[in-house]
Amino acid sequence: MFFGGKLAERIEGDGEYIPKYEAIAVDEWIVFSCDRATAQLVKVSLLRDGVNLIINVSILVFRY
Repeated sequence: MFFGGKLAERIEGDGEYIPKYEAIAVDEWIVFSCDRATAQLVKVSLLRDGVNLIINVSILVFRY
């Protein structure tokens, strides 16, 4: 969740057979169960931005 694509908060489960629960989805593909406060923290996290920056710089520096 700290690197990759778009993050989206959502509610999973149908409420009948699978209990409803809060989750965060990465690129609408991988879903992690978590409470709303955790999802919002990850979405606005400076840590996520920092990890992306380090990855991008590493790709540029060690490309050659």
